[in-house]
Amino acid sequence: YKKTVGVYMQRWGIERTFQELKDTFYFDHYQVRHKEKIMRYWMLCPLVFSLIYWIKLNGCLTKVLNYSPSTFNDYKPALYKLIQFSSFAYLSKNSLETSLYFADIKSQRFKNNSLYN
Repeated sequence: YKKTVGVYMQRWGIERTFQELKDTFYFDHYQVRHKEKIMRYWMLCPLVFSLIYWIKLNGCLTKVLNYSPSTFNDYKPALYKLIQFSSFAYLSKNSLETSLYFADIKSQRFKNNSLYN
């Protein structure tokens, strides 16, 4: 009995990770056919999962956003918004559109660094 429970406890982290990969990153719904591309996709998904998990543990987004994401599915659009924000330097010419489009970002220093550099 104890040995069986021990084995399941060791597997639990792995099972939860794969479940999260399937639910959040559609790990089991890839649409590529070549072996090399499937392997590349399989390597990329855990990498992104690890990055989001690290960001979640370190609370990096809570310093920048007005809300606190709680699930992996909440973190994906939050990260996308930050990447999108830093790549739209042209919005610096229209402050009204910038403030409306990126209303979720509260860090003025982040806004200034992203828009004017």
